[in-house]
Amino acid sequence: MEKADTGSDSLRELLLSNGLNEGCSLMVHSSFRYLREIFNQDDTAWFIDQFSRVTGPDGSLIMPSFTYSFMNKVNGYVRYDPFNSRSLTGFLTEAFRLTKGVKRTHSPTHSFLVKGSRIPEKYISEYPVSPLGRDSLIGYFSGIQDSYILLAGCGFTSLTILHYAENIMDNSYTDINPWEHQNVQAETVCFDGIHEVEQIPGCSRGFSNLQDCIEENGPFDFVKEIADFIYLVKVKEFIPFTLQYLKNDPTGLLCEKGTCPACDSRRKKYD
Repeated sequence: MEKADTGSDSLRELLLSNGLNEGCSLMVHSSFRYLREIFNQDDTAWFIDQFSRVTGPDGSLIMPSFTYSFMNKVNGYVRYDPFNSRSLTGFLTEAFRLTKGVKRTHSPTHSFLVKGSRIPEKYISEYPVSPLGRDSLIGYFSGIQDSYILLAGCGFTSLTILHYAENIMDNSYTDINPWEHQNVQAETVCFDGIHEVEQIPGCSRGFSNLQDCIEENGPFDFVKEIADFIYLVKVKEFIPFTLQYLKNDPTGLLCEKGTCPACDSRRKKYD
């Protein structure tokens, strides 16, 4: 593993030198263990400060804080509380949740943490029927001109926006609940009651298929490896590319046939 520059402003400078502008909107998916090693930095506050100084008050810093609070009467469920439920998407996201000025969306299964002013309040306080659909925070984020995603120490299997692409693709398979074999219902459980949902996000292991495609056919300007295993994705160009990829092969983000019950349930749409 090649170490990054570990100066006092090294992460901020890395992002700005690779095309980000102050005031942009940045979604971060990260492995804190990886970041800690490559930047020789143990303090979560340092990373949050570096990201925040790129997005600033005029942009938005966003991190996932999923809890997967689906109704499951067989295996049990956890009731989501946007103010107190711990984030299940990594150490850095939990530290960000507890940071002053950070808001959390009300989606009981796929909530996001937001700091900054670019995301309208409705995407924070309302319950999206589709957790990662057109009317969700990630749907709005995908339409912002200067929106970027940072994958730090993780690959495309962590790239949540690909669930959004699955939802908006032509003849989408996301009308099929992929988790029925695990007794997951199309309902979410929140502190104020039960909410019906559509387009339940499925398995993401097959997202590596798209990463393989890009690496084999690139380079592309909209996906750039800016440091060892740290990728920067330009959303406005990445989404059209992904939709074309799915038009060519609607099953291109699913696991290999016969290896995953969740993905196999959705493959049946095209049988």
